[in-house]
Amino acid sequence: MGLRKVRRLTGLVGATVAAAALTVAAPGTAAADGAYGYEVDYGTSVSTPGNALCTFNATVQVCFQPYGDKIYLKDKLADGRSAVAVWENQIVSGNLYRHGECRNTRGAGTWVVCNKNYYEGSILLIKAGTRDLSGDGSYSAEIPTYSEIA
Repeated sequence: MGLRKVRRLTGLVGATVAAAALTVAAPGTAAADGAYGYEVDYGTSVSTPGNALCTFNATVQVCFQPYGDKIYLKDKLADGRSAVAVWENQIVSGNLYRHGECRNTRGAGTWVVCNKNYYEGSILLIKAGTRDLSGDGSYSAEIPTYSEIA
């Protein structure tokens, strides 16, 4: 897998990605909603994202490492919500291939990584925000969608 260039950074909040069914899974594991194929990953703790491509705001930071297809996620605010990176992997024709989210449930100030394996040469859309995992599961998108060639 070679390095890939950022395709574009948009100011759009992006297309709405289907809401995840709340799934209980151990940290560092993935679960899929059988009806929709929505993947939910609970990230594994890491110290930093290294030289990954990043964007951030006051509450969350999300990074993507093209080589290895890794999403890094930092929860920057102790607000009782978990940082979440919602992603959509599309075949170049624009058809949805896979979709899901990477969750950081480790708390404020922590980094996690979700190690994925996206379709080669496809489009990857990522947006980040927070989700209330202990309450109603509501998602708040806070970082606009950006796209990357996977």
